[in-house]
Amino acid sequence: MGRMIIIIMIGMAIIFTTVSLNVQGNLGNRGPRLMEEQLYNTQAQKLATYALDVALRDFHDSVDNETFDVENATSYYYNGGSAVSILNGAGTINSVNAIKTIDTADSTVWEFTANAQWYGEGNTNNYQTHSSKAEIVVYPPQEGASNLHPDLLRLFDLNEGSGTTTTDLTGEGVADILGGRWDWVEGKYGTGIDMNVDRIHDTSSATENIGQQFTVTAWIKPDAGGLLSADWGHVIGESNNWLLRARALSVFWGLASNLYMNFSVNHPSGRADVGTNHTYWLSSILQDWFFVVGSYDGVAGRISVSFTDRNGDTYSNSANAPVWTEAWNTQLGEDIYMGGAEEPDFGSGFFRWLLEWLVIRLQSFNGVLDEVALYDRLLDADELRDQMGNILPYEGEAGEPTPRVFKLSSWNE
Repeated sequence: MGRMIIIIMIGMAIIFTTVSLNVQGNLGNRGPRLMEEQLYNTQAQKLATYALDVALRDFHDSVDNETFDVENATSYYYNGGSAVSILNGAGTINSVNAIKTIDTADSTVWEFTANAQWYGEGNTNNYQTHSSKAEIVVYPPQEGASNLHPDLLRLFDLNEGSGTTTTDLTGEGVADILGGRWDWVEGKYGTGIDMNVDRIHDTSSATENIGQQFTVTAWIKPDAGGLLSADWGHVIGESNNWLLRARALSVFWGLASNLYMNFSVNHPSGRADVGTNHTYWLSSILQDWFFVVGSYDGVAGRISVSFTDRNGDTYSNSANAPVWTEAWNTQLGEDIYMGGAEEPDFGSGFFRWLLEWLVIRLQSFNGVLDEVALYDRLLDADELRDQMGNILPYEGEAGEPTPRVFKLSSWNE
């Protein structure tokens, strides 16, 4: 009897140990599997977001090129297609579809959905799927209604010729001309301001609603000459949100000259900047006028910069940038500075004035500024030429249509 009890107890112990080991083994295997699923889900989300971004750009280009009838069509399909391999896994863009959800005379609204899946290399049975969504509003061409361009948010023609303020011709306010070294001089059209390490301060929050697309233009005349001249200046920008800068370099009275233009945006999703430049030989061109342009397209996810010299030659460049988001729209709407950056506060101390002077000097444009304009959309090549000729800001007459406008209203990765 005693032996029987011992045998039973040993048998039960063996069974208990086997069950415990199996449970522990299953739990141990589940941990790495959960981590793998989380990784795959993250990768699927990135792939779906990428597909959505590419599809929005394709939609934008197709409508602009008139290969897609945005007014009459009710759906849109982008074939993202083939599998994508990254590191130790692979994914597939299953589809990107859009449905027209609202159709009125004033606008059409399109809801995009991008589907993607991600799976381990050599293991197509273990995968995760994800859908990213976005909504875009397309406004048809509109009739102009005034003698100012309907999409102008700011226009400083700087034609006052005297005083310490300059008026925004769109009627939104007056900007202060700060500092004591600037001067009214002959401009590209009428008068302009020789900034000379000073700045114009506009406090009217011009860009609080232009996060999706905008264009800024200006005429600049750098003061670059002599034996050696180097200037890296702030042309126009909104605090730390976006900035158009110019760098003018000249050696030996124009033996070699270089103009470099840079446009940047500090989006909550990351900073993007783009630059373009050209070198001139045996020329005093850096003491003449340049038409400079910076633009941000939050729908297609692009920023661009360009400048045109007195010979009519244009040098431009563009780069990818974060698309519009609610966070970016909320961030916009701060003060605008022209000719120089916001003056930093170094507090008190022995070197305060020296530091302030150095920082302001390094961030200020040294030269003449004129005809600064800010538009609530992208300008095409013909419009930029009109702006150069000082025509575009004053058109917009009744009966003349404005270009089609795209605005991203939501983005859900």
